[in-house]
Formats: sequence, C-alpha cells, structure tokens
Amino acid sequence: MTKNIHKLLKEREIAFEENDIAVLYSDGITEALNVATKNGTEEMFGEQRLVDVIETSPNMPGKNYKSARSVFKNITIELSKFMGYKYHQFDDITLAVVQYKPSDYDETQDFPETISEDFITEWNWEK
Repeated sequence: MTKNIHKLLKEREIAFEENDIAVLYSDGITEALNVATKNGTEEMFGEQRLVDVIETSPNMPGKNYKSARSVFKNITIELSKFMGYKYHQFDDITLAVVQYKPSDYDETQDFPETISEDFITEWNWEK
C-alpha cells in the first residue's frame, strides 16, 4: 500500500467493440490453491487455467459468441471445483465479467443467472 499511486498507474483507453468481453479479477483467483490445507502438494489455479476456462465457456445457444454470464459462471464453477469443498480462503476473490453485447443478444436465450442446485458449493453466488 502506498499513499500516492498515481506514479504507479498508467491510464489508457482500450477500444471495446461488439461481442468483446473483459474479465477483471484479483490475484485471489489465480493464486487459489487446490487443497484445503497447505501440505506441499498444493497447486495454484494460475493464469493459464483461467484462460483455458474462459476459452471453454459455452457459447450462447445457436450463436458464435460467449456471454458475460456464461464466462462468469464457468470461471466460478471451475474455480470452486478446483479449490474443493471446505476450502480455506486465504485471499480475496474478486471477479467481474463485462461485455459489449452484440445487437442480436437476447437475454431470454442467455444462461440462467442462478447456479444449479445440484452443484454443491459453499460460495454465496451473488450478482
């Protein structure tokens, strides 16, 4: 932590076009461990696994693009599976997925907001 972060930050504009999705996350996601206790065999979720999960997120039904909701849900489900049940969280986990929705986006065709009840987790799934 520092008093004045302006010297460390660079402000940039990024072009955001139709269908683009931005995934914003804290290091608590990439540094999440795959075991409940530190026993020397733990593995971090890592950036490559995060990229793989984003890429394997399902497309919108009948479309050639993903939705922010499908990416968000795929990341949270796969991260939860990776960490395992009764995981001890050592770091914050922050995840935001935003999308410039295409003109043919239809929310009624998107994936449900809720996680299936048959998926066992201790996470509180909030929008």
